[in-house]
Amino acid sequence: MTSLNKYGDIDGNSCPECGSALKPDWVACPECGHLLAKKCPHCGKPTKPTWKTCPYCGKGAADTTQSVSRQQQFSPHPPLEDVLAFLRDESGPDVDPDGALDRAERMTDALSIEQFELLKTVFEWLTDDADFSDKEEALEKATELAANLKKNQFDFFKEVYEWLTDNDHLSDQEEALAKANVLATALDKTHFSEMQEAFDWLYDGGDGPKGGDVEEALDAATDFARSYNANALQKLKEAYEWAHDEMELDEDESLKYAKKKVKPGR
Repeated sequence: MTSLNKYGDIDGNSCPECGSALKPDWVACPECGHLLAKKCPHCGKPTKPTWKTCPYCGKGAADTTQSVSRQQQFSPHPPLEDVLAFLRDESGPDVDPDGALDRAERMTDALSIEQFELLKTVFEWLTDDADFSDKEEALEKATELAANLKKNQFDFFKEVYEWLTDNDHLSDQEEALAKANVLATALDKTHFSEMQEAFDWLYDGGDGPKGGDVEEALDAATDFARSYNANALQKLKEAYEWAHDEMELDEDESLKYAKKKVKPGR
């Protein structure tokens, strides 16, 4: 019967799991994959499965597989090999092999594991749904967004982006992505709904208080949504209309009057 001697060496040069013939210097059985030796997690030297201490460096060598997995689990950065595989993927970024390693090292140092996972999701969305044909540009934008957004904000970000582009508020893709990034981090869904209402009033197809300036209307609507709840916003609109129609003030003066009359309220 095949067994391990007290030093962890294989008696009879056969695998203790399946009985296949083995060479003395093999670290795993080629037939069944049974691990005959492990690497010390500290110095990398081969150790026997039964050893509790590495004879090369004197540190604990037991449960090396578990030690490695725990290190990966709690590492703040993604494994370099995972980042490199993503960059070299032909269906993904397909980065030039000559520069892939250097870029992977920089990304590994800059991103957390969660940010890297989000980056992959954002990249796929940019190239599949947002029609980014330039993979290099999509990778740069995905890296930027992954550094700014949290994973639970990405669906909200997409909702904001689609509202901006589907309604032709911002026709330039770069501007829409940048604005969606700002709004998704500045507002929650309730505030976003109020921002949409404020924008519809302030812009109104170019005829609102902010005229045809979309960017200015978006910025003002964002500020209003962060300061006024739905009821206060309705009072603000009424005060504006009264000042504009009855007092015959211009748009800017009417807005100033309305903001003086209606106190912010959330």
